[in-house]
Amino acid sequence: MPPKKKGAAPAKAVSLSSEQQQSILARISDKPCISCTDHHEAYDCKNLNKPLSMMSWIYRNFPTPPIRNAARAYIVSLQEGRRANVPQTTTADTSATTPGTPATMASDALPAAMNKMSLGSSSAAPPGQPSDTRNDGLVTPDVPTGIPPAAAPVASDESEPSPDLLKVSSVMIDEPVDIRLLAAEAMPNSGSVGPGNVFRPRHVPHKDSNALFPLRKSLSPAHGQVLTNHFEVKFKPNTQFFVYQIMGVSTSKSKRGTKLIIKTAIQAWDFLKNNQDSFATDNTGMIIAWKNLHDSLGAPHIPGRNPGADYTGDNGDDDAGDRWNCDDIADGFTTVSLKFKFCGKMNIEQLQAYTDPARPHNFPNLPAFNFDPIANALNTIISKSLRDDVFQLSANKFFLKSGYAPLTTQKGEGRALCTIRGYFYTIKPGMGKVLLNVNAATSAFYCPLRVDEFMQDSTFPIADREAALRTLRVYIDVDRKVPQGADQKERDHIAFMNKRQNRIKTIKWFGERIGDPEMKFQRTFKDANGEWKKEAKYTRVVDHMRDTFGTPPNPNLKVVNVGKDDDPCYYPQEFLRILPYQAYKRLLPEGFTPGMLNAACQVPQQSRALIEAEGLRKLGLDPRAGLQPFPAMLQIPCTKMDRPLIIYGNNNTRVPDDKNAKWNLTGNVQFMESPNRTQLLQYYMIAVPGLQDSKITTDTYMKVFNAQVIQHGVGAGARCIRFTLMDRARSNMSHMEFFDEIHKTITFQRRANPGGSLVILMLPARHIGAYSAFKDVVDRHFGMQSVCLTEKPNIQNRHCKNEHGVAPYLGNVIMKINLKTGGRNHTAANSKGQDKIEVMLKDTLVLGADVTHPGPGSLSGCPSIAAVVGSVDAAGGKFLGSMRLQHRSNTEIIDELQAMVMERLKAYKAKRNTYPKNILYYRDGVSVGQYEQVKLQELVQIKDAFKTITGNTLTTLTAVVAVKRHHTRLYPLRGEGMFNGNCVPGTLVDSGITSPYFSDFFLQSHHGLKGTAIPTHYFVLENGMGLSEQALQNLTHKLCYTYVRATMGVSYAPPAYYADRLCERGRCYLRAWFAPERTSPRFAEYLRKKASIEKEVKDRMMVVPSVARAGQRKPRKSDAQLEVERRSRAEAKDAVEKHFLGEAKEYLALKRVGGPGPWHAALDDTMFWM
Repeated sequence: MPPKKKGAAPAKAVSLSSEQQQSILARISDKPCISCTDHHEAYDCKNLNKPLSMMSWIYRNFPTPPIRNAARAYIVSLQEGRRANVPQTTTADTSATTPGTPATMASDALPAAMNKMSLGSSSAAPPGQPSDTRNDGLVTPDVPTGIPPAAAPVASDESEPSPDLLKVSSVMIDEPVDIRLLAAEAMPNSGSVGPGNVFRPRHVPHKDSNALFPLRKSLSPAHGQVLTNHFEVKFKPNTQFFVYQIMGVSTSKSKRGTKLIIKTAIQAWDFLKNNQDSFATDNTGMIIAWKNLHDSLGAPHIPGRNPGADYTGDNGDDDAGDRWNCDDIADGFTTVSLKFKFCGKMNIEQLQAYTDPARPHNFPNLPAFNFDPIANALNTIISKSLRDDVFQLSANKFFLKSGYAPLTTQKGEGRALCTIRGYFYTIKPGMGKVLLNVNAATSAFYCPLRVDEFMQDSTFPIADREAALRTLRVYIDVDRKVPQGADQKERDHIAFMNKRQNRIKTIKWFGERIGDPEMKFQRTFKDANGEWKKEAKYTRVVDHMRDTFGTPPNPNLKVVNVGKDDDPCYYPQEFLRILPYQAYKRLLPEGFTPGMLNAACQVPQQSRALIEAEGLRKLGLDPRAGLQPFPAMLQIPCTKMDRPLIIYGNNNTRVPDDKNAKWNLTGNVQFMESPNRTQLLQYYMIAVPGLQDSKITTDTYMKVFNAQVIQHGVGAGARCIRFTLMDRARSNMSHMEFFDEIHKTITFQRRANPGGSLVILMLPARHIGAYSAFKDVVDRHFGMQSVCLTEKPNIQNRHCKNEHGVAPYLGNVIMKINLKTGGRNHTAANSKGQDKIEVMLKDTLVLGADVTHPGPGSLSGCPSIAAVVGSVDAAGGKFLGSMRLQHRSNTEIIDELQAMVMERLKAYKAKRNTYPKNILYYRDGVSVGQYEQVKLQELVQIKDAFKTITGNTLTTLTAVVAVKRHHTRLYPLRGEGMFNGNCVPGTLVDSGITSPYFSDFFLQSHHGLKGTAIPTHYFVLENGMGLSEQALQNLTHKLCYTYVRATMGVSYAPPAYYADRLCERGRCYLRAWFAPERTSPRFAEYLRKKASIEKEVKDRMMVVPSVARAGQRKPRKSDAQLEVERRSRAEAKDAVEKHFLGEAKEYLALKRVGGPGPWHAALDDTMFWM
């Protein structure tokens, strides 16, 4: 956000309209926060007095600072009302809320504007048929609705829609439905790529003292060129884009419901229907046209302020543009009145000027230009060109319907999942050009099996199969039959119900066996007065399904509820087919990860072919839209960084190999520091049953381990003082069972043979559950160093390799052991032995930070874990760490950074006898939209920590974000890359695809082992140390060759890498939260407590009555009721998260309160987590 000008007049107080208040109420429970973009609700936001993020919903939807301030003031009032347990209403004044008395709470608790909202029903029926079609399955009667008698359904005062209006249901019913996969299409040939589009960007230095981030001063010298997956975008001369918005769609609508209303409006309004080739829509209401659509509408019904102003993306001010009232449409029983608004022209010239500051322009303060709204609008235009042979699940990404392949285990097991090729795309500004970034993006999807086939498939454990199907859309795969003697009315109804759109349902949960005697219900019918009644007799569900569909279901299978909790609708499993093209969003089942990696990780030549010959072609941009990408990848300058010299103890050096950027530890290579060089290393070993060559493996490992300890000077030798076969352990044991067995075993070993300082766990193969339990026990309960070894890498023909064959594996282990005993391994300098890291880092504390978040299978309330590491030596080769749980799950900005940095400063002082003069901060894992927050919140905490500890003001802080999750790829020119087709390690790009203004660069510092190597994107947030671009690039590259447990360059700066590893250790401690075992008693107790909390929240929420309509079997929920339920669910979710986050904190505090982390204090001064 541009800084405020000094001396500016104070903004006038403004008020929000009721529609603006309503839009805030609808989103106040959303995550991320609509104000600060942290992962909490705005109800809980504590950043409302801090600068507003440009990526926030408020910034993007409210056009001016006064209106944004009013919006945030309104949120403050809502927070105060919530704390006082007072329901909120929208008012004309944003400074107040309306309290409700107990007698009026049910009505006062909702905005008055909600009384005129749509009912949210998209149900449809042919003429003469009742609109309620829920009797297509079993509808169980007398289900409690949770509505007390005092809040019985009341009649609506809304008028029925005119029969002349176009109905949403009429548009929906004709939408195509894919029920089978298309014929599979092979990947394009890797030879189907052409030459690059050569581009030599120029750097134009820019000066702006108010720039939010450091401005680039120079470029690195070019040593060659690389290709990149960016395509130059050209605009036709005099191209104009007009931005419009369809206003008035209820905020309570689902994404699909909103899309259908927009689609219906386009069909209902001739000026849109007749110009569909001249505009694109994002299906939320935004329309981007390359033709003026509003002049034909005549004078606006409601003239706006600043008509014809450029579109900036800030559309929260309804009065900013001209508006027209258009024809109403019908959504169920509701008349939907919409407006058409002209938001302004999209200024392509400003975007082009932003990319090339050298071209003549009249735009002030270009570095602060927010290009996101224009880029998003252009992405919408690109999406317009996608055809029916692809599908989209989110903006900027599409998948090929024919680009699928089975996803199985290495033994070919499993039929439930498949992989589908897809592509990410986005418009972005480059250095001198507007670019289109396209990248391959393969994901896992459900296969269109019948539900009974899925339940019998081995992909998922039996206990997880029902959970894996919940919320999936399914298709009724059998036709309803026409009974004998049916009249035309009934025939029409059955034909209507057999339409494809009416066969789509969503799985809620599974019930009892369909053949059980209690599976029966009372049919409903209309009496002579048109009232719904129940038959006196009961009908068995099995009989009902046989009579309706003409096929008897399997009585031994559970029924599937595709209705609601309080109004279930049951179907047999074998009648339902999973619809294709539904993404699988959980962790892959065990054994399926290799197949996913094989599908997603394509070698560079194949990756290029996918992007150029398939991805770009499928985008198929329409030239009439006014923009067109150049059909060849951009070819841009690159810098080849010198291979560093690796320095060990006694100035023993190594040079990374040309072929794979690795080096070895052959010979008597001594580490830089080994404090226990003269001492005997005594250890315990625990073996798990299942080793293929048990006695030989353990003996060989022990012999080689002892030899390596002596060879590399880590100690005077290594002796196992107690070996224990943990014979009760099994590979299918739960995490807690492993925990208990390991704890008992180590306790026994320490009592029987005291004196060991290290515990080694020997596993047949990698086992995450056993590993996590082992680390939790040893770190937190015993405070001992530990290492986990596996037999599988050293097995050939079912026998362990000899000592020579095992040596490389244990050589890597020895590096870990040296760290765990307080040592340092190696450092780096340039190829001539100059520019050593200790010189470049003189008086500098190097910090690394990361945050890890819960995954799809984690418990509600599973915490996010933040970790900070800090150097304690001159060469950045030894780091110590701190760890904290974030205050809220999924919050990226680190809450307790100041406290952790203070701990790192104290540790630096304890080891170096002085405080640092500089701090170099590498931050991992933040997205582009969070750069500003990191600068304004985290860097302030670092400076506060320095001030608190040293008493001095820190002015020499340099902060760099390291991003691995992006879509930029680099490809070498023919004949210039590595043997696997990747660029050579040390390839750097700082022009062409980088920021036209700010200091950033892409660096591939490693040798990509599988697929196409991903360069790390480094972006400088602050440069108080005054490092030149080249100095920072060289330092970062050298650091990548100092990773303490590898003899190769790694893919991103080790300080951030170490913080990531420390976060992973936290996940081991909290595995019961991050990866719960769903068949365990602990998980059953979690479900019970979760249900109890949700019921408690629901019981205290206000009740909004359903609205009864003539001819309906059951009252439908109004938008007001749906909104209350949504808020109830959000509050329940918040309460559940708070409870289980508290449990996680209690668990970690069982063994230690205070200190830098939850591990034993004996580990504080070592890199135990590495």
